[in-house]
Amino acid sequence: MTGGTIIAVPQAAFAAEPFSETQMLATQSNSSEIVALDRATGATTKILTVPGGVEGLNQIGITGDGNTLMLTNPTTVFEYTASSETWETTARVGTTVASTMGGVDPATGLFYYGGQATGSTFTFRSYSPTTNALSSSVLSVTAADAPGGNGDLSFDSRGNLYFVSSNDQTAQLYRVDANQLGGSATVAATKVGPVIDSRLALNSMAFADDGFIYIAGRGADGFLRANPVTGAILERRTLSVAITDLGTNAVPFTAAVTTELPGGRVEEGDQFTVTIGGGGITTGNTGTTTGTETSETVGPILILPGETYTVEQTPAGTTNPDAYNTVWTCVDPATGTQVTGGTGTSGQFTVPAGVKDVACTFTSTPKPAPVANDDVSTGNELGKPVTVEVIDNDSGDLDPTTVQIIDGKGDPVTKLVVPGEGTWTVDPATGAVTFAPENGFSGNPTPITYVISDTRGKTAIADVTITFVPEAADDESLNNAQGRSVLVDVVGNDRGDLDPTTVRIIDGKGDPVTKLVVPGEGTWTVDPATGAITFAPEAGFSGNPTSISYAIADTLGTVTAADVVVTYVPGAINDTSLNNPQGDPVTVNVIGNDRGDLDPTTVRIIDGKGDPVSKLVVTGEGIWTVAPATGAITFTPQAGFAGNPTPITYEVSDTAGNTTTANVTITFVPESANDKSVGNPQGAPVTVDVIGNDSGDLDPATVRIIDGRGDPVTKLVVTGEGTWTVNPATGAITFTPQAGFTGNPTPVTYEVSDTAGNTTTAIVTITYAPATVVVVPPVATPAATSKLAATGVNVVGVAGTGLGVVLLGTALILFRRRRQQLG
Repeated sequence: MTGGTIIAVPQAAFAAEPFSETQMLATQSNSSEIVALDRATGATTKILTVPGGVEGLNQIGITGDGNTLMLTNPTTVFEYTASSETWETTARVGTTVASTMGGVDPATGLFYYGGQATGSTFTFRSYSPTTNALSSSVLSVTAADAPGGNGDLSFDSRGNLYFVSSNDQTAQLYRVDANQLGGSATVAATKVGPVIDSRLALNSMAFADDGFIYIAGRGADGFLRANPVTGAILERRTLSVAITDLGTNAVPFTAAVTTELPGGRVEEGDQFTVTIGGGGITTGNTGTTTGTETSETVGPILILPGETYTVEQTPAGTTNPDAYNTVWTCVDPATGTQVTGGTGTSGQFTVPAGVKDVACTFTSTPKPAPVANDDVSTGNELGKPVTVEVIDNDSGDLDPTTVQIIDGKGDPVTKLVVPGEGTWTVDPATGAVTFAPENGFSGNPTPITYVISDTRGKTAIADVTITFVPEAADDESLNNAQGRSVLVDVVGNDRGDLDPTTVRIIDGKGDPVTKLVVPGEGTWTVDPATGAITFAPEAGFSGNPTSISYAIADTLGTVTAADVVVTYVPGAINDTSLNNPQGDPVTVNVIGNDRGDLDPTTVRIIDGKGDPVSKLVVTGEGIWTVAPATGAITFTPQAGFAGNPTPITYEVSDTAGNTTTANVTITFVPESANDKSVGNPQGAPVTVDVIGNDSGDLDPATVRIIDGRGDPVTKLVVTGEGTWTVNPATGAITFTPQAGFTGNPTPVTYEVSDTAGNTTTAIVTITYAPATVVVVPPVATPAATSKLAATGVNVVGVAGTGLGVVLLGTALILFRRRRQQLG
């Protein structure tokens, strides 16, 4: 139903200002005047007159902004706008409601009016100052134990309607929630606070800016200030005029507490109770969830500023509060600004300045099932115990004292010994798990499983893995035989859970390879299965190869590195310098044929006492010396020495300090000199010491005469002259003339060898003194003549034969020497 007839009536200048929150206005039954009350004294002041001289005014209300005032009489709704100083009227048509209670909802701006219909039933209609329309529906409210029909209504800032029902002795405050105001169904009002001992019938009620409720009735001491929380009457005053209704645009201070279960329930029957207390609150301050509902709200409850209030949530029935995580917050619902809050199931608040309402909420969510996450501790030092705080990455309401290790049989234990690895233990207070490796264990222990419970007894399991940093130790294979390949088991002395198939050699560019060729030294290779590294020297290489580095990874991919050193025993080889000219110094580069990474400055001769020296004097032979830079050894024969010096031994060391020895042998070419024995008596044997004037380390047992065919013999018969023989022990050659031989035998050639087998030759010449000639007259007989002729012929033959032997022997010697040179 619409209306809104405008009546322009001049008013006092102050009416143009909006009504203040501190003002309290009242209507009078037998007057058209609206007055302002002094709450402290009860005095009244006229501020406004309803035009037309109307009476029976009641049900006054003021909008939240103070700009619009509305009231009624039994036939009309009156609306005054302060900003324009105008009045509008709308006829009360349609369903009739009582004319005892009225007020403006600050949340919607609607003006509600009505009152008791019958007994505990109260009915209300609304008027919109925006459209000047009356509601077509009627709000029906039941108020249990309503004292009577006298009373008034007001609103809080959130649009909750409060009305007081009174008889001549007591009154009761009721609340209708804002969400119940919009429909046409009958709703139930909630009692707010205890019964008020008014001692008179109350026809008026208004909240003031101080938070208290002011109620009024007729007669002396009929203006009361009451505590809206306790219902206690704090002051009684007498008004200067009789009023029918009170109105303000102030709203009361309220609080509400809600429990919410956004995540549902842990157990189907879980329920929670919320309570608001403090400041004298004793009734209507508790509520409990039921069934499957996920929230329950208590309030709003009227409170006073400056008081401290407590909110609390408690479990109902068999609910286990430890199964939930609960937080609480108190906010100003008008702005959403948090007043206070925290974790847990209880809290306190005081209304801050500038705030009218406080809404507290407990939010309880089921604690998640405990979650145990796997733990990994890497990079640990081999041989050291490792402690893992296993619950640090787990979630849930966990009890660290319940941590246990699962053994091989599936049983929970607090100590687990793993043979060959070590011992796992649990700290009984913190739940930390420690692995202590047994002595000598290198590698990563087998992961274990642990179990943990939360405060509800629910369990979770996870694994613990501990790894150690692998350690690769340097490897060396020393004193190997020169020229041999050397295999080194590089992982044998390393520590960790190593994978031998990951062994790689680090090349000159820092890259991992399985084969490395080092020019001038040899090739390094890796066995793909065992990881063993082999060095194969190239042909002719002697010495120690350059050391290499290798890398190896464990089963988790952690890499470590070490070096490989291979050395060879140096090999000194005997040295000979043969057929040197007699009397010349001889130098031998003794290390030239030796093998190894040799240091020439370490060459020393071993003397007769076994000591290393750099100079050795051999009496009767000469001096051996070592060149300090090159290690070459020189033999200088002493003057007059002919022969081969006694071989010597030298030593030399490699760069690693390994020492080796060998011998040095020097020989000289032997020299034989021609021999002559002259003026010997005719017919006497002559012995010549043929090697006495020869030089060299000669073996007298090797003296031989060269026969006519060039062959060496120890006896030579020269027909017509005699026999040459060699003494097998001394080598002396003896010529024995045959009987009757006179003259000089044809010279012979002999040979002799030194102890090294070198052969030399010379000529032996023997002459006799001329024989005394005795002239015997010849006997001229045929026989004698014949015999002399024969002798002459024989002599000639002998002479011719001797000369032929000499010439043939000389030719054969020359031929044999040529053959030796060619051979």
